[in-house]
Amino acid sequence: MKQILGKGSIVPAKDKDGKIIPHRWRVRLRYTDDDGKLKWTPLRTVRGTKSDAQRVAEEIRQEYEAKINSIGTVASYARQWHADRKRSGTYAENTIIRDDSVIDHLCEAFKNDLMEELKPEAVENVYQHWRDIGWSEDAIFKHHSKLSQIYRHAKKRNKLQFNPCDCVDVRRPRENTKHSLSLAQFRKLVTILEESPKSGEIVAVYLALMTGARKGEALGLEWSNVDLENRCIHMRYQYCRRKSHRALKTPHSIRTITISQRVVNFLADWRGWQSEHIFGGEEVPGHYPVCSHYSCTRDFDSAHLVLSPFRNWLIKFFMANGITYEDMGKVKPFTFHELRHSHASQEAAAGVDVKTLQSRMGHADITTTLNIYAHVIDEKERQAAELLDAILD
Repeated sequence: MKQILGKGSIVPAKDKDGKIIPHRWRVRLRYTDDDGKLKWTPLRTVRGTKSDAQRVAEEIRQEYEAKINSIGTVASYARQWHADRKRSGTYAENTIIRDDSVIDHLCEAFKNDLMEELKPEAVENVYQHWRDIGWSEDAIFKHHSKLSQIYRHAKKRNKLQFNPCDCVDVRRPRENTKHSLSLAQFRKLVTILEESPKSGEIVAVYLALMTGARKGEALGLEWSNVDLENRCIHMRYQYCRRKSHRALKTPHSIRTITISQRVVNFLADWRGWQSEHIFGGEEVPGHYPVCSHYSCTRDFDSAHLVLSPFRNWLIKFFMANGITYEDMGKVKPFTFHELRHSHASQEAAAGVDVKTLQSRMGHADITTTLNIYAHVIDEKERQAAELLDAILD
């Protein structure tokens, strides 16, 4: 256990010949480290009287006692907090992966700052430095939120009474607008997918558009969870960045989705292609991924689509086929998640009730589903206004 021992050592300073230097003192204190070993604080030279040296010795004592009684530096506390979250198993893997870099940045910025001693001014200085080297306000807000979360954790456990982040104003970034395909774009994309040569990427996009599957759900789907005879898909797990299956986002995500005959025919054709080109006409095993890799491998682990190349393919595919929207004068491709959002919007516009849609989408919070209905209502309001103009013209 760390502990300061005695009153410290105050001795006259000497020159290289061993002669005492007037009005100059060498001050240091003895302490025990975490392993109980005796150590000295760094030697400090004081000019003045012996009383001045004693005052400095007391300052050193207070400084080291603060360190001894501290819950640690921001860096050490943040790393321990993050490690505990990893071990708990209650956080999504993607959340942990995203937080890894944030924690690294915070640890580097506040590596020498004790948790108890970090001042709002020091936090603001770090944020300003990040701005100076080109960080976006979104990135700074993300790091600020994580730092504040770490301090709230310490306060909740009565380790601290003050959160310096509460005194720092950081602009909240504007929420990203979710874009949905128009009905014309929706029909166009369905036609393109159905007429294109089949591939795992094409099938993944089709699943998102026609069933509202999340990306991980689509890429992790195996044939054992696809019941073409009874026209349904069972969502049980998802494929993640570390090339393995894991639990779905929430318990509500575990669901069974009824599919149309159109989707059944599409998937049946694709399974037939896999059977012919990968398994030599034999039945496709139940554990084989629906959205398989183009390499035509029978190996289960190698057959899954890889997330990064798939994302790059999706961008090129949408740009080449005009599945885009305009944002602040720039033409951008839709994201995979926006296909899911588009599916929900079209379902809502077709009159599917909110509880059924919540179940199909696997939303834990019905508010998420209601927001989709609000988007559809806004669109119908706009169409109504334009219809009136058309009548008057």
